[in-house]
Formats: sequence, C-alpha cells, structure tokens
Amino acid sequence: MGNKLRIGVTCGDCNGIGLEVFLKAIAEYDAQQEAEWYLFVHPDTLRQTLQLLPLSIAAHQTASHLIVAQHKIAIVPVEPAAPVQFGVPTPQAARLAYNALQAAAGWVEQGQLDALVTLPVSKHSLAQVGFSAAGQTDWLARRFQVSSYLMIFWSPQLIVALATIHIPLRQVATAISSALLHRQLQLLAATLRRDFAYAHPAIAVLGLNPHAGENGLLGTEEQEIIVPAIRMAQQDGIAVEGPFAADAFFGQQRYRQFTATLALYHDQGLIPLKLLAHGEAVNTTAGLPFVRTSPDHGTAYDIAGKGIANPASCAAALRLAQQLVRNRQQA
Repeated sequence: MGNKLRIGVTCGDCNGIGLEVFLKAIAEYDAQQEAEWYLFVHPDTLRQTLQLLPLSIAAHQTASHLIVAQHKIAIVPVEPAAPVQFGVPTPQAARLAYNALQAAAGWVEQGQLDALVTLPVSKHSLAQVGFSAAGQTDWLARRFQVSSYLMIFWSPQLIVALATIHIPLRQVATAISSALLHRQLQLLAATLRRDFAYAHPAIAVLGLNPHAGENGLLGTEEQEIIVPAIRMAQQDGIAVEGPFAADAFFGQQRYRQFTATLALYHDQGLIPLKLLAHGEAVNTTAGLPFVRTSPDHGTAYDIAGKGIANPASCAAALRLAQQLVRNRQQA
C-alpha cells in the first residue's frame, strides 16, 4: 500500500442530507493529499443531486470522477439510478443506499479500502427493501462475522460508547449482562489504545436506574450486573470506575476525568454527547477489522435539498477515518 489512504464513502439515502454534507465537507477538506476518495453512488443520482442542490461550492462531474473545488473523488457506480426527491423516502433511494453499502463492503473485503465512511440512511426505508439489520453498524458486524462490536461516538469534548444500541427502552434491562459489559469494556479499552492512541485510558460506566439504583432501592441491575462487570474488567488491568448516576455524572462534568464513558442505552449517552459536541460528533464502530466512521446524524428529511445542512459532523468523520487508520498503522 502506498502512503495515500484509500477511503470509501457510501452515498446513504440520496433524498436526505448525506450527499450535501459530504460535498460541503470535502470542499473545505485540508488533508486531501493524504487520501484517495471513492464515492459509491449511481452517477445519474449524483448528477441530479448536483443540479438540484443550492450550493455555493464549485462542484462538477466527469464520466468517472466528482470534482469538488480542487479535489478529485473517484465515482464507483452503483445501481439503481434513484431519482432524487429530497425529503421523501423512496424504495429506489433505499435500494441504492443498501447496494452502495454492499459494494463498499465488498471493496473492504478485497483489501481495496483502508476505511469506510457511511453517510446517513433511513432505517425504516431500508427495512422496506429487505435490509434485515437494525442499522448499518449491525449489518457491517454481521457481514464481517464480528460477534463483539461497539458503537462509539467521538467528539472533541467527550467519547461515549453504547452498551445497547437500537432496541426499545423496555428491553435494555434484559439485554445487558455482566459477561456482555465485561466484553464491551475490554473492547472499549483496546480500541481507545489502538485506534485513539490513548496509552492509559480511563473508563466510566453509567448506572441503568435513577441514582444508579440507590443501593438496590430503585433497581438491582447495578449490584447484580454492572458492578461485577466492572470488577472483572479491573482484574484485567483496565482503569474503570462506576456505576455513576448519569444525571450527576454529566451535570457535575465528571466525564472530564475519563477518556470515555460507557452508557447503558442510546439516549442516556447521546443526549449529553449531542448537547456538548455542538454538531461535531462522529460515530465509529469498534471491533470491525477495518476503520468505519459515520456522521452523527440521520437523513434530516425536513431540511434535505435546501442547502442549509451543517457539514461539521461529516467533515469530522472524514478526518477521524484518516486518523484512526494512521493510529492503527502505528500501534
């Protein structure tokens, strides 16, 4: 492999804001010389996107490349040619998003990419066209036969990992176990060292119940499940503390004392992250045999096509993909 990293970008749902934020992010990107970019999309869909989006950046398309400002991105053609209907979920857009993900995964499998950046998709639309996973994270884990994986959200302010991802809240208590949390703490610690280059990471674990269970009065999961997992991880030599009451932990800014925080469920970790990250958070998947990042937002159908979407998270996802690959190479 040469010095330039090869980074693939999937088009996501073409009726959302994914391609818009990518175009804006790549236009302002300052590390182009370090990477070769490959955009998985149907050329006609991309052409229509460029025609319809009210953008002030210089962007045009050739037979094989997307030219944005002074940057050149190779187009990897994917079927079908989904007509662009901003703000409207359509089966064609979902199929294109699904096929782009499959094609990019194939490139990764063949060793043709060093990292993958996935633009936002509509989970509901994907389900209508045979996408059986809960999201792109779960699909990639299944595709690459990874049993232990973790969704991690990075921002300049804090790093949050999720013990459970896209499941109903009522299922969280039965979904967690001491063995699961122990494996996740091992994976999180290893990822912080290898991918994020923290020599001695410190991890906080949040409680599941209000007041972290109040010594069993408000729930017993802390005593029966979470504390044993923390003790097992500590015996492995991992610097981990908890369980902490989530409200006080974030309210008193205790997160500043730790490298990363393991939240027990989706909103427990992502509400404070999104409040603190100011739109610059990035989703990355630990446990995959390659680097995968994604913007920390959805399709945003309500503003799609208006040219007002904030590219900060996508720009951060592009930068982080490069940084994580470089860190792995040097680990």
